[in-house]
Amino acid sequence: MIPTYNEKKNLPTLIELLEQTLKNIGMQSLVIIVDDGSPDGTGEIAEELGTKYGNIVVLHRNRKMGLGSAYKDGLMYALDRFNADIIVQMDADNSHDPKYIHDMVKMLQEGNDVVVGSRRVDNSSVVGWGYYRKSISYTANAVARVTCGFGIKDVTSGYRAFTSRCLRRINMDEIQSAGYAFQVEMLYRLARSGFGICETPITFVDRKEGRSKLNSNEMLEFLSVCTRIMFSR
Repeated sequence: MIPTYNEKKNLPTLIELLEQTLKNIGMQSLVIIVDDGSPDGTGEIAEELGTKYGNIVVLHRNRKMGLGSAYKDGLMYALDRFNADIIVQMDADNSHDPKYIHDMVKMLQEGNDVVVGSRRVDNSSVVGWGYYRKSISYTANAVARVTCGFGIKDVTSGYRAFTSRCLRRINMDEIQSAGYAFQVEMLYRLARSGFGICETPITFVDRKEGRSKLNSNEMLEFLSVCTRIMFSR
């Protein structure tokens, strides 16, 4: 499941790699793209890719409603419409290499409920970030771990795999975060429900095309969500 907003230069490359990975894994699979009315034509390109590969469904939303909102719609669509057994979420900007999906799925099959593609465990790495971006990520993860009581090192990673069992046991309609803070609130609810969450190392490569959607409003919402979770524990 891939949320998109103005990713027309990145999406074709990602889908080509993803389709080859899914073919090699040999599992019956579907790609769900949730596009927030991208003015650059990402939604139209997604439809063209769907025609080319035959296993892509595009959810078109008519305006930018937030990353967390897109994740929620995509996850619920996969569960309710297609009764998926396993759902993998990833970014569209080619920062998440599809080659890690095989290991993530295997870890779910071994009994884990959630697998996080982590940039903060042994054998992981980040390519292309400067000091400022690394500092933001480090601080955000530190804040989330303290306020939410997490043992997970990369709480903000958007590369994750879930079993349908754990997703069906939480009420995603109750998740209030519409933006990046969704990542934290989602993990908190899963951990609080007693599901097993583990991490696997990835190499994260910063986007080469397009611009990051992270901004000051997203940072403020992140702090607000962490504070709300801390006082609700």
